[in-house]
Amino acid sequence: MGPFRYVKDGKEHEEIMLSNVTIKHKNNYVDVGSGFTIDQRKEFCKHPNKILGQTITIQYFEETYNQDGGISLRFPTFKYLYENCRDI
Repeated sequence: MGPFRYVKDGKEHEEIMLSNVTIKHKNNYVDVGSGFTIDQRKEFCKHPNKILGQTITIQYFEETYNQDGGISLRFPTFKYLYENCRDI
């Protein structure tokens, strides 16, 4: 959660809302900030329990390595939130 800037009706706005989530991918933590709508960002800020600990789908271009040599994701983008358990 933090300040997030966006443009609406040609005007720049800044509000406190979800800026990114951190996921665990192959035992490495990766930040995902793209793909959320403004409404989702506001909702998850007001009700973080709606996304914390939930399963989400992330789309990414490729796996890469971070500065520490751990696996990371290039261009990770939020795609879907599974509100109930997902059978894998």
